[in-house]
Amino acid sequence: MLRRLKAFVFTAAVALTATAFGQTVGNLATVEGTVAINAASSTQANIQTNSGPIVSAIISAPGTVNGVTYSSYAFLVNDGTGSCEVYAGSSSFPLKYSAAQGGGNYSPTVGDSIDVLASYEPYHQISEIEGTTLSPVSKTTVVTLNSQGNTPASPITPTIASLTNLTVLPLNVAGYEMTFNDVTISGLSATFGATNQTGAITDSLGNAMTLYYWPTSYSKANQNFYGLSVPSTPVDLTGFVSIYPGTGDTPEFTPISMTAYVAPVPEPASLGLLGIGAMAMLLRRRSR
Repeated sequence: MLRRLKAFVFTAAVALTATAFGQTVGNLATVEGTVAINAASSTQANIQTNSGPIVSAIISAPGTVNGVTYSSYAFLVNDGTGSCEVYAGSSSFPLKYSAAQGGGNYSPTVGDSIDVLASYEPYHQISEIEGTTLSPVSKTTVVTLNSQGNTPASPITPTIASLTNLTVLPLNVAGYEMTFNDVTISGLSATFGATNQTGAITDSLGNAMTLYYWPTSYSKANQNFYGLSVPSTPVDLTGFVSIYPGTGDTPEFTPISMTAYVAPVPEPASLGLLGIGAMAMLLRRRSR
């Protein structure tokens, strides 16, 4: 799987050899007391999440889609304290069951409850874990499957205005699946293809942020968008945010799926109140 290249040199790389077991997803960035989401630093801390995070979304999977070959899995897990991406699955970054569960290849499914032994290595400020150096095979991500068919976390729904001025993604945003409702896409070619594009999304209040269509790294974006015309009407977009290191260092949104925006229908109680109000106005007019 091709990944977007980093355009900077690490200036504060930290290699951690101690293992922090029993981590929840929400405190991954403070493993060994080191905040690791800054774009100018990196850590490699071996961690074990054993709080049973649930797979909430598959955003890339091995295979060939519309001429682009993907070699790894990228999927999101959420345990209620936080969310992060798990990146693994290629020959260089194997995704395996634990030895106690046979050690074979693991294929994630939404709703899986898993424990993960891996390293915390943020990518473009996406909270991310990948292969651990403690594994018998270097850089293997080790998974213990607890159960399947669990209810995954729903996407969060931040506002564009709450993200546009950030230079460091907070942990209640980084690594989360999110949905922006009622946004308009601009700046892209007329049709989604298999190449990366940069544009913008704008909400109904006029707030805008960068949109980065990223099909070369995320197969599900390629699968869900390829060949579609870029809509001129408002849509709902689900994906994630990252910060590409370079000039500006501002958040950009990567969509994974899209649906047409449907304006909310007033609840029955609200309709009843409107009806009562209309009747009162009619009676008042008649009384006059």
